[in-house]
Amino acid sequence: MNNIGIEYIDDLSGLYNRRYLNRTALEYIREAGLKKSFLSVVLIDLDHFKNINDTYGHSVGDDVLIEYAAFLRDLLRKNDTVYRYGGDEFICILPDTRYKQAARISSRILEQCHSREFSKIRLTCSIGIASFPIDGQDWISIFNTSDRRLYSAKRHGRDRIGAFRKEDRRLTTPTREIVGRKEEMDKISDVINHTDDTGMRAVCVSGEIGIGKTRLVHEIVKESEDEDITFLESNLSATTRSIPYYPFREVVRSVFREKGRKSIEGIPQAFLIELTKIIPELSDELVDLDKSIFMLDKFRLYEGIR
Repeated sequence: MNNIGIEYIDDLSGLYNRRYLNRTALEYIREAGLKKSFLSVVLIDLDHFKNINDTYGHSVGDDVLIEYAAFLRDLLRKNDTVYRYGGDEFICILPDTRYKQAARISSRILEQCHSREFSKIRLTCSIGIASFPIDGQDWISIFNTSDRRLYSAKRHGRDRIGAFRKEDRRLTTPTREIVGRKEEMDKISDVINHTDDTGMRAVCVSGEIGIGKTRLVHEIVKESEDEDITFLESNLSATTRSIPYYPFREVVRSVFREKGRKSIEGIPQAFLIELTKIIPELSDELVDLDKSIFMLDKFRLYEGIR
């Protein structure tokens, strides 16, 4: 860490901080892609850490974090990198490491955590793992998967490695036709099959869970007259719900994956800069990008998406 600026070091633990993670994570993913190798991310959260602060005080809590940070740093391999993500959360990036290898390392973290004390306090931790490329092709996808698996570990009792599997959440009913939904279907069909001079169309279907929104949309998709429309579908989760501009990000990503560079040709650079703030991989397509601009201009972002 001698060559790293102090702004990238966490004041308390001495580990790399979140700012440095944001700077290096994309590089790790890019390098793994170029080498056609593997990479794993291990997200760690200390169980019931708030109880330590409440019971023993924040100074003792700080001591626990300092000792735990040293424990992680000593346990990981030379080429692994550990960051303090925030509070009692840590992220480890393991280059050239498959999921099974990361799981063995994570199991060792759990086991050795059991066998020692941190500032005379015993604690456990919960872990979520995600690996490139099987769990995603970009940093956000990898991180989100590790976060979901960490949440699963917490939800299933803590002190474990979390597992997460996509569930089939499609709505099924015993009838082949939607009953009593003709008015809704006609309204939605009228919106998506007729457009104005801008070529844009949008409709929002909202309501309580379980009333058949998903099936209604599927019926509309099947009956759509416009073959040029591309329908994208995703399940809402606590994770995706917290990502700013998530639906718009996924739409632009889908178009970019399908059409590549030509899909953003002709878009003014000022608008492209805003798009890179929600879709970092687009920055590879920009020249002379002003990386000092961090605030998001919502109006320019809208124009870029449009």
